[in-house]
Amino acid sequence: MSSDVVTTDSPSWLTKIQRTVRKLFKAVNFFETPLNQTDAARVRKEYDELSSKLSKLQSRVSSLTQKLKHDFGPEGEFYSFYDRCFESKQNKYTYKVCPYDQASQEEGYSTTRLG
Repeated sequence: MSSDVVTTDSPSWLTKIQRTVRKLFKAVNFFETPLNQTDAARVRKEYDELSSKLSKLQSRVSSLTQKLKHDFGPEGEFYSFYDRCFESKQNKYTYKVCPYDQASQEEGYSTTRLG
């Protein structure tokens, strides 16, 4: 089917994020003496990088959750149609069908959504 499937052998994305946050808190250790400017800049940079990774992971999880809502058939045989479109020119119209998304009829610069 797809490489989007996560195996149960590896830790979940949430577990990975929790580990990273624990490492960050341990590195910062708020209960000891104040950090110097170099340490603060390093921690801030690491925090920004981790925040960016977290955002990307959340986006990926959201995208995969949306994919899971679709019926790709009993054996996942229609998965290959996801994110693909097909076009056919019939006289003055061009018909465009994107399974799991939309269908449209185009004439020149005018587009009409179908169904």
